Amino acid sequence: MKRVWTLAALALAFAVPATALQDVTVETRAASVRARLLLDDAAQQGLLPPTVEAISVSARASAAVTDDTCRAAERVVRESDLVFLERKDHLFAGIAEASNSWAAHVGLAFKGAGGKWVIYESPWGGTPQSLCAFLKDTTGRVAIGHVKGIGADAVRRVKAWATHPANLRKPYDNGFDFDDKEGLYCSKFVYLAFRAAGLTVGRIQTFDDIFKEFKGGWVRKQVLLLKFNYFFGEEHDLPEIPWTRRAVTPGSQLADPGLEIVLGRR
Repeated sequence: MKRVWTLAALALAFAVPATALQDVTVETRAASVRARLLLDDAAQQGLLPPTVEAISVSARASAAVTDDTCRAAERVVRESDLVFLERKDHLFAGIAEASNSWAAHVGLAFKGAGGKWVIYESPWGGTPQSLCAFLKDTTGRVAIGHVKGIGADAVRRVKAWATHPANLRKPYDNGFDFDDKEGLYCSKFVYLAFRAAGLTVGRIQTFDDIFKEFKGGWVRKQVLLLKFNYFFGEEHDLPEIPWTRRAVTPGSQLADPGLEIVLGRR
């Protein structure tokens, strides 16, 4: 739904830079961050002129993946490997930052028809796509992780779950509720695929746990809290962040000690 963008919101958004948030009142800080989020949303929907979009808080960075990166990935990737992307979309970037990571999206690599590498992911991504196309969807860093010691039978079971049509047709859950029986999101898709093989990749945490472990400082934490409160209020009509809701993040999967990073870094 389109919102009304006021001159007051524009003025407030740029009058208080993020680096100076600690110097203003809580009320002004909240209003400023809300205005910045609205501007960012508008830029992503193409509702703002290019001059404003250019200075939007999280305007998308240009993709850093070249054909050489794709070839390097194809040389090291193995079936059931986790492929991580950095994303600048404010929601996904917020989830990554809240989990002390840059990883905002994750998919699973398997060989498809003709021996080509294909990425399977939560339904948000639509139909499976080539490894290179998936990598080029990043707005920054990429990484590939291999589950240490995984056997051929476990790989087959992970693949059977991840490529099953019923799992690829499930709706995308942008509420990131691990216990939702119907929907999936990227890291939950990956977690459940490995669980089908008796393996665990990543940690299930409540939103309360995630924010308690945040290491980015008080100011950044307040900005993230405002982002998440705004998101859950706008998208899910909730009065606040659902603190007891359980979730698994791409960041927890990238940090899993059972994962060997074969391309990129944690």
